[in-house]
Amino acid sequence: MKILMVIHRFYSNNGTELYAYKVGKELINKGHDVSLLCHDVTWGLGKSTCEHRNYDGIHVYRYIKPRYAKDAWACVRDREIEHAYKLLMNFEFDIVHFFHFYGLSVSLTNITKKRKIPYFISLADMLGICPRNLYIDKYTICDKKIDSHDCAVCLEKLEPLIGTAGVKDSYGTYDSIKKHISDRLGAFDYALSNAYRVLSPSNYLKYEYQKNFNVDIEVNPLGIHSTDLNVTRKSSGVLTFGYIGVIHPTKKCDIIMEELYKVPGQCKLFLYGLCHNINELNEIIIDDRVEYKGQFHHRDLSSVLESIDMLIVANEVESYSIVHRECKAVGIPIIAPSHGVFIESIRHMKDGLLYDKGCLNQVIKQVINNPRLVDKLSVIEKQKTIQEDVDYLEGLYSESLAER
Repeated sequence: MKILMVIHRFYSNNGTELYAYKVGKELINKGHDVSLLCHDVTWGLGKSTCEHRNYDGIHVYRYIKPRYAKDAWACVRDREIEHAYKLLMNFEFDIVHFFHFYGLSVSLTNITKKRKIPYFISLADMLGICPRNLYIDKYTICDKKIDSHDCAVCLEKLEPLIGTAGVKDSYGTYDSIKKHISDRLGAFDYALSNAYRVLSPSNYLKYEYQKNFNVDIEVNPLGIHSTDLNVTRKSSGVLTFGYIGVIHPTKKCDIIMEELYKVPGQCKLFLYGLCHNINELNEIIIDDRVEYKGQFHHRDLSSVLESIDMLIVANEVESYSIVHRECKAVGIPIIAPSHGVFIESIRHMKDGLLYDKGCLNQVIKQVINNPRLVDKLSVIEKQKTIQEDVDYLEGLYSESLAER
């Protein structure tokens, strides 16, 4: 099969991008031809351009813009990307799989449907519902349905969360926001309704989308690349908490640190991952127990996991969190919010600790005062592999072609 994957960025060794890469590589190993369309921004570039390169056998087509559009978060229609996409369609793909729309154009699904190519959508986060991933501020989550008026009133008065809104200026006026919300609601509704299959990694994400869209969604947990994990648990003698992932406001690393600062006692907190603003991070590291370890390549994940005793997660609206599945695969307990996907996957006081809003410091204190909890909660749990994941996707692709 000739398969086109569409994703917001590629390849930063993080999250959805890493997952798409692993899926693409496994599909190639199974004999399929895999291409990928993504976008990028190069500030100061004279005009938009498109480049092609081969990355580990994946044909990567990167559409590069000179800047983000002010309404990039809307993701509704970008005529330049549409033009590039139509040119790609000349390669006569059998399947298109959309992994993320940010910075791209939801209208690409319309073009795909008109070409009578079966397409799939893998939901990755709350972007199709809210450009701020449901965060009213870093402490408060919105639980309302999409409403163009209510959302416009909300967004007009809020500062963008950089990394979620994707723009550094304001969202705009009430009227422009209301139009964007209405347009993107219709665009996402069309895209989801006409997909051959919409896949969600968790029941939590499925629930949030079905609250806003009348569409069938199948829960399909993401696989992990188990061959990347060869972990021998070691003890440094000092209780070590860890955060693994991109370091930016929506992941709430600052809250993890703030909560740790409230608790005296001997421990360490290692932060691993890409940080876009190292100066800002250094300003909020005010405790010698916290160390930023920098970005790492996924092939070094085993050594990263060996360096920590417990993983801490603070983002309540994680849609799946592959890293916490990888931790469970090697018996590293997780401290996570008692909300959303974590309620599905973590058993409190069995293989991790769940905390209520504002209570992370209490759980940290509990572990510092009783470090034997680490061993008690260290339960190795078999996880779905990327190979099993791709076997299933391959079956769906074949099924859709048989029905075409």
